[in-house]
Amino acid sequence: MRQLSYPRIQGTSKVNKSHRTINLDDDPHFISILPTEADEFDCVDIYKQPAFDHPLLRNHKIQLNPNFSHELTKSRVSSRSRSPNEVDLRGKGCPSGMVPIPKSKPFYRPFTQDFPGEHFATLDTNNNATYHGAQATINIYKPPVTGKQYSMAQIWLQSGPPNELNSIQAGWAVNPTIYGDNLTYMTIRWTTDGFKNTGCYNLLCPGFVQVHPTVRPGQVFVNSSIIGGSQYGFDLSIIQEQSSGNWWLTSEGFRVGYWPKELFNHLNNGADKVRYGGTTKASADGLSPPMGSGEFPTNDYHSVCFLAFVKIVDSNFKLIDIVDSTMSGTTDVTTCYDLHYFGYQGRKLGQTFSFGGPGGECGT
Repeated sequence: MRQLSYPRIQGTSKVNKSHRTINLDDDPHFISILPTEADEFDCVDIYKQPAFDHPLLRNHKIQLNPNFSHELTKSRVSSRSRSPNEVDLRGKGCPSGMVPIPKSKPFYRPFTQDFPGEHFATLDTNNNATYHGAQATINIYKPPVTGKQYSMAQIWLQSGPPNELNSIQAGWAVNPTIYGDNLTYMTIRWTTDGFKNTGCYNLLCPGFVQVHPTVRPGQVFVNSSIIGGSQYGFDLSIIQEQSSGNWWLTSEGFRVGYWPKELFNHLNNGADKVRYGGTTKASADGLSPPMGSGEFPTNDYHSVCFLAFVKIVDSNFKLIDIVDSTMSGTTDVTTCYDLHYFGYQGRKLGQTFSFGGPGGECGT
C-alpha cells in the first residue's frame, strides 16, 4: 500500500447535481490497497481450473498475457513498481502455473431484472456508442448489512435487451449471503440473460478464468475507510482485449483474470452501456442497507464514498476520461440514496463523483 498526499483541488462540474469541488483539506491522505486472503482455497493447475467446465469453454485456449497497453491497467493511485512484500496480501497464494480456487463453492445467483428490492445510484453513459472497457479508483467502505441484504460499489459494462442482458461487474461488496460475514470483499458477478439462468458471483460457477496466482475475486479488504479518518481505495479496470475479445479484470495494475468472449452473445463486440456507482438489496422486511459510507453524497472527501479517475475505453480501444455530456446520474429512490458528479478535479483525482445514503424503507 502507499499513502499519498493531495493538494487542494479546484474545479467545477458541468452536469448533474453538484457544482462543488471535493474538500481534501481536513484529511489529505489516501491509501491504496489490495485485498488479503481470508478463506481457504486450493491451488489448481491453471489449465484445469473449474472455469473450463463451462460447456462453452471446453475448447477455449487460455490467454495468459493480454495484448493491451500498460497505460490501460497501471495503478492510478500509485504508478510505482511494488516489491514482493507489498503484494504478499498476507497469504501465500499459489506457485507458478497454479491459481487459487475457493474450497467453498455454494452456487448463488444474484438477482433477476424483475427481482424486488434492488436500488442504485449510478453514473451511466447515455449516448449511442460502443465501449471496450471502464476504469476507476473505488473508495472502500464497510456499510452495515444484515440477513439477505447486500451493499456494493462497482463498475459494470452491459449490452443487450433485458431478457438477454449480458453484464459483467466488479468492485467491492458486503454480502453475508455470499461471504458469511459483514466484511468488505473484492467482488465480481456476471450474466448472459439478466441472471435468469446464467452467471454468479466470483468463482462460484464456471466462467471467469483466473490467471493471477494470488489476487482473485472473493478476497477480503482488511482496511476500509472511516468517516472523518483514513480513506482506503483500490484501482479497478474491466477491459476488452482487442484481438481475442476477452474481457480482462485488473486491480492495482495486476491482471487478475478474464471473462472469455465465448460466454457472451451481446458483449462480444463491446458494451453499449457503462455504469459506475452503488447498488443495494433490501431484506425481506423491505429495509434497504446503507450504500457507500451511509452518508448522502457531498463534497466532503472524508465522509462520503466516491469514485475517482473515472475513465472509459472508447470504440477505438483508447482509454479516455469520461465526458460530462455523455454521462447521466441515475438514482431510483432519492430519499434513500443519491449521487453528486463533480467533473474533473485535477490530476490527483481526475473525473470524480460521490454517492451513497442511509437506506431504510426504500420500497421495491
